[in-house]
Formats: sequence, structure tokens, C-alpha cells
Amino acid sequence: MNAIIKLLALFLLMSSCSNYNNKKKQQDNLSNEQDSSLDNKPPSNKRSLPEVKAITQQSTKFDVEYDKSATTFIAFVKATSLTNNSTLWKTEVYRILYDKDLETDVQETFFKSLSLKGSVLTAIDEKGRTYTLNATTGKLNEISSKRIEPKEIKPITQQSKKFDVEYDKSATTFIAFVKATSLTNNSTLWKTEVYRILYDKDLETDVQETHFESFSLQANTLTAVDEKGNTYRINATNGQLISQ
Repeated sequence: MNAIIKLLALFLLMSSCSNYNNKKKQQDNLSNEQDSSLDNKPPSNKRSLPEVKAITQQSTKFDVEYDKSATTFIAFVKATSLTNNSTLWKTEVYRILYDKDLETDVQETFFKSLSLKGSVLTAIDEKGRTYTLNATTGKLNEISSKRIEPKEIKPITQQSKKFDVEYDKSATTFIAFVKATSLTNNSTLWKTEVYRILYDKDLETDVQETHFESFSLQANTLTAVDEKGNTYRINATNGQLISQ
């Protein structure tokens, strides 16, 4: 009788251990799948926005503001009364028309600084364009200056191939490309459109353009970063744009 009880107890113990091991294995597999999913998650080209601090002078606060709709991005500078929190003036500085085929956030250009000297507010955007406003009335001074010159991007040579960036401009559109050229016969191996910008007809075209800031090659992946900090990766063999 005692032997039967001992065998029964041993069987229950072994069954319990087996169930525990099976559950632990399932949990480990689930954890590994989650880790793998995270590792295989495509890189994001989301970017952090520049922090522009408000300026206070006596009883007035000067700040930047943005308005986004389904089709348009508008950048403002505004003045607010600290006495009653009312808006004294709000001036549109520039606007961007979204290309419906691209994510909206990679097309937006934000201010990177705001300063006040005397009665003149100076706002500078991510492309280096400078705007001045009358701090009393909010009137935008005539924008006569061009954007800063784009950074020179040097081609990359690997064996018998040359990788480079290129831009195409029409009356309505600015397109940024990355391309590969054979050094053997100077033929184009592939040419990939990375992004495009639709011009706002009410603004000068050059101040709406976004150029590449850097260009590099590691292993078989080309990495291009634009002036806004957006990162794009391209397969160096076939020119395929890697999902962001």
C-alpha cells in the first residue's frame, strides 16, 4: 500500500514538473518572438522637433505656432498679451503644401530659433532661412534673402560603381534622387526617387526645397540624411528604398 502511494506521489510530482516546463517554454518562445519582432521593426524616420523658447518682453510674449490641415502646413509667429492672454497679432510666415504620396511629417519645416532685438523679431527655420517681423505690429518684412547654399555632397565610389545624389526641378515640383553609375561605361545602373516637394506658387521655389545634408555607405546600405534630419536608406545593389 505504501509503495502504491509513493508511486502515485512520484507520478503527480513528475506531471507537475512537466506542466511547468511546458509553460516556461511557451513563455520563452513568446518572449523570443516579441524580441525578434522588435529587432525586425523597420527604422523610423520620425524626427524630434526643434525646441523654440518663447520670448517675454514687459507684458508681451512672442512665440511660434503651427497649423496643420490635411493639405497644408503653416508656420506662424504670434504675440500674446500676458495681462489678459489675448492674441495681439498672429502672422503667417510661410506655408507648405503636402504631397499626398508622402508622409506629412517629413515634408514639414519648423523654426529652429526665435530672437528679439529692439523692435525686430528674427525667426530662422530648419533650412537656414531668416524672417524678420515688426514686434509691435507683427508685419513681416519683405523676404529678400535666399536660402543658405545646400551642403556639397561628395559621391561615393565602391569598386566599379559611383553613388551620388541628384535633384530634378520643374515649375511645380522638386524631386530628390539617389543614383548609381557604372564607372566602366558611365551608364546609370539605377536611379531612385527618395522624396518630392510640391512648390507653393506664392513663394520662391528655392526656399521651399530640402536638400541632402549627408550621404554614406555601410556594407550594402546607402544612408542619406536631409536638411530636416530625415533619414533614408537605400539598397546599394538594386536601389530599392528600404521601408522607413
